[in-house]
Amino acid sequence: MARLGWVTFSTDGIVTANKRVSFVSSALMAEGLALLEAVRAGHRDGLLSVVFESDSVQLIKAINSGVILREIYGVFSDIIFLFVSFKTASFV
Repeated sequence: MARLGWVTFSTDGIVTANKRVSFVSSALMAEGLALLEAVRAGHRDGLLSVVFESDSVQLIKAINSGVILREIYGVFSDIIFLFVSFKTASFV
């Protein structure tokens, strides 16, 4: 069991969200799932310019370089699929 969390900062204020998930295989998977939920929230809210931050250097390096991490292939693919919907987006 893992609890994912993310924070959205906007001109209107700060929104925090979280989600509980079962059967998370690793810390990398938990970070990937949290990032995916943040990307989904940004997409759903119609944000155009976003910056996504993560504690996982491995995850951010992989996304920025386009190197697919087999351990989280499906999550990684979903992040990249939604990423293109933003006018400007970066991962740090």
